[in-house]
Amino acid sequence: MAFAFAVLAAGAVGAAEQAAPAGRVMMVLDASGSMWGQIDGVNKIVIARTVVRDLLKDWDPDVELGLMAYGHRRKGDCRDIELLHTPSREAPGRIAATVDKLNPKGKTPLSESVRQAAEALRYTEEPASIVLVTDGRETCNVDPCALAAELERAGVDLTVHVVGFDIREKDRAGIACMAENTGGVYRDAADAASLKQALGEVVEKAAAAKRDRLVALMVEGADPWNNVDLFWQVFAADDAGQPTGAALMKTTTASPWLELPPGRYVVEAKVSAASARAPIEIVEGESRSHAIVMNAATVDADYVIASGQAPGKEDVRWLAHRGLDDGTVSPPLDSTTDETVRFHFNAGKARVALEQDYLSAHEDLTLAAGEERKVTVNMRVGELILEPRLTADGAVLGEDVTWVLYPGDEAAGRPLKTIVWGGPRPFRAPAGMHAVGFRVGQTLQGVKPLEFVEGESTSLPFVLDAGYAAFTFTGEASPSSSLIGFRKHAADGSKVPLATMDVSGARRPLPFAAGDYSIAATGAKGRVEVPFTVTAGGTTEVTVAYPE
Repeated sequence: MAFAFAVLAAGAVGAAEQAAPAGRVMMVLDASGSMWGQIDGVNKIVIARTVVRDLLKDWDPDVELGLMAYGHRRKGDCRDIELLHTPSREAPGRIAATVDKLNPKGKTPLSESVRQAAEALRYTEEPASIVLVTDGRETCNVDPCALAAELERAGVDLTVHVVGFDIREKDRAGIACMAENTGGVYRDAADAASLKQALGEVVEKAAAAKRDRLVALMVEGADPWNNVDLFWQVFAADDAGQPTGAALMKTTTASPWLELPPGRYVVEAKVSAASARAPIEIVEGESRSHAIVMNAATVDADYVIASGQAPGKEDVRWLAHRGLDDGTVSPPLDSTTDETVRFHFNAGKARVALEQDYLSAHEDLTLAAGEERKVTVNMRVGELILEPRLTADGAVLGEDVTWVLYPGDEAAGRPLKTIVWGGPRPFRAPAGMHAVGFRVGQTLQGVKPLEFVEGESTSLPFVLDAGYAAFTFTGEASPSSSLIGFRKHAADGSKVPLATMDVSGARRPLPFAAGDYSIAATGAKGRVEVPFTVTAGGTTEVTVAYPE
């Protein structure tokens, strides 16, 4: 037979205190076939029922109690383990009746029952004490000693206390090791009286642990907010109740236990873009649950490229900002690139923003504590497929074009994006007028205003109104300077410098906007400047003859 009790201390609050259970106990009762054995003519299951019933008569109403049993439904089944009552203050009044109905039948999955008790008490996240009372050894091919060591390594603060009820000498070491490997105690019990004494002693030990814990509440009066992304920090408090020094504790456990000495502290809780701070006090000999009220709201977000379109599936970066009183927003408090987006904010002003390369969009919100909001951010994007052509009826230019997108209809300020490609490709921008700059090589460049219409994708001939000039060089070039320069002739007769390059760059035709130009070069016997005119769609042949 085996009982297991797990005790977890909880407690009151910092900013708003709550009553807390002095502990949580899980009783795991072994209802295997060996419980029909007798002591002084009385079946052990009957003794166990009596001891449990008497124990519950004096049960501390501040200690939550649950019940797990095994071996009571099927013979020969090591999986016959059942949670009958989850820990609560109300359960003790019902457990005695449940135990009276158990009919021992099966095997003793001793180790697995302890594992399940530990898991039910979230032993990897919270301190847990287990009290095991057994009348025999493990019968399901699991090593209890190894299991206890495994649980001890994985647990936050796991303790197993063991009572051996009418245990055989040869089986004692294999059971007592569970206590030894986890820092618990072992006690023997030979009859009803000693079982009552031993069980009462180990339960008292388990329930005696007093620990404070932290609990986050989304809003005042809500159930504990067991968000897996909660991040806690605890600081010592100065005389003014403000945090001082480095954090004494950091954890991502949703509802952590405090292993700190009595004193005054400041607790900070954060999840996503929501945060809260509150003073707490740990009092010696008391067990308190410190509830930190987050006053938080939840926002689930997706986006569309434009109105009326399906939610976007492309990779974007999401950002969560808190709205400030001056109308601006905080730096990003949370971010994600996940396809499913959920942020938490404190009540008040907030901004959900997204970025996709050079595109961005956001939605400003005013949120109430406890609110759940679904937000779709509209990027309001239009798309142009620019087809660079020398003339309106000419072929698409095959050379690489460097495109520069400026916000607004003037080429001023910081460009949104610089893109280099050859041939037509989609070019996205926020809806509205934008200045689109272009450059082909060093000699052809310009700016045109273009309108991007939300939700529309348009193929647009981008007429450069340009042609080519092909250069031939004769005579003796300068041995010391191979540079050539181009100037554009303005309507007022002035010459505006356009580009300077090595003469090798002009061995192939160069593109120019339609107009008048001159090329200057230096030969071995002097400098020469040759005027030329480029027509849209044409190729001008230019001979540069160095002086003889």
